[in-house]
Amino acid sequence: MVKVLLAQLSDIALRAVVRFGYRMVIVFLYAVITSNVIPAFSEEISVSPQIKPAKELDEEIRWLQAETFDLDVILASRKSEKLFKTAAAIYVITQEDIRNSSATNIPEVLRMVPGINVAQIDANKWGVTSRGFNSRFANKLLVQIDGRIVYTPLFQGVFWDVQNVLLEDVDHIEVIRGPGSTLHESNAVNGIINIITKKSQDTQGGLLTGMYGTEERAVGGFRYGGMLGKDAYYRFYARYFNHDDFGDTFSGYEGNDKWDVQHGGFRIDWDMSSEDSLVIKGGYYDGDGNELAALSGGPGA
Repeated sequence: MVKVLLAQLSDIALRAVVRFGYRMVIVFLYAVITSNVIPAFSEEISVSPQIKPAKELDEEIRWLQAETFDLDVILASRKSEKLFKTAAAIYVITQEDIRNSSATNIPEVLRMVPGINVAQIDANKWGVTSRGFNSRFANKLLVQIDGRIVYTPLFQGVFWDVQNVLLEDVDHIEVIRGPGSTLHESNAVNGIINIITKKSQDTQGGLLTGMYGTEERAVGGFRYGGMLGKDAYYRFYARYFNHDDFGDTFSGYEGNDKWDVQHGGFRIDWDMSSEDSLVIKGGYYDGDGNELAALSGGPGA
């Protein structure tokens, strides 16, 4: 058996010499030796691959499809389709991913996306982008909440401290790494982020959350959902966030970047027919965020 294998390999090597030259033959022989195709000092070739039974492979494939690939996404082609069939570098953050993380705001959630760069500038400012060139005013990444663009007209970037969404209301987040200006808006140069919240019928009843710490002094949220009729549902919510100054700077002064914000809103979902639906949303935002300005020269200059 070994002789037959050697004869086949020599025949392949001879053909490679004729076609590619001796350099390719050397590379080929090195690959054969290092991959243990011909075991040294062995008369017989014993192969014992660790192949899983077909039943276990089918179970793993079904689990993967149910976990991620079978999700419905709309960002790649602006219509609902399965994640497995999308022709885009798309990543989906599910509600379970958010719940299992320690994130308290949207920028922290986006840290788990491969290829997305999230930089926290101070206690209340972030820079989020894709493909590098990150800054507070990065404007090459399109950000949407339920399909609505949330950038500011001042510089076409995003004030991430304003996007203070109640994380328990987020159904999933779709992220595309790469250009998408053909189907979307001109900001979609390096990527697209679409934050999709739950429907009102999926958030019935009450919810109360809270957290207290030394830096994040107080984080709390309240939500209540109900019915307006046979096919209409509603929810309203409120969220409060209080973040302390970052630690002392190298100069010995406080960061002076504390953050205090209140955010509230409502959503109404009405299934008008089997094909038509109406969504009404509204919100209120108020807060204070300090900023540390560094002056040249420093104290005592």
